[in-house]
Amino acid sequence: MIVRNNDSSLSGNDQYEGYCFDLAKMIAEHVGFSYEIRPVLDGAYGARDIITGKWNGIVGELVRKVCRQLTSLFLPVSFRTDFKDLETVLN
Repeated sequence: MIVRNNDSSLSGNDQYEGYCFDLAKMIAEHVGFSYEIRPVLDGAYGARDIITGKWNGIVGELVRKVCRQLTSLFLPVSFRTDFKDLETVLN
């Protein structure tokens, strides 16, 4: 998802475009829910702190229940291998 550069008058969800934006919009229209698109608060993608064991980024927001849903091209890189069970986090 990227921010549209050509129109500074846009706000909210209208300021974004891209595959994840289109996917979120289509799912919301099909299922019937509203949503707000925003960047991750800490600007990180999701890694576990080796000292505290806490997650940051997208994964951290799910774990801390800061967000309830996400749309992202989420890559299962090696440092995320211990974050396997989203169902446990979301319940």
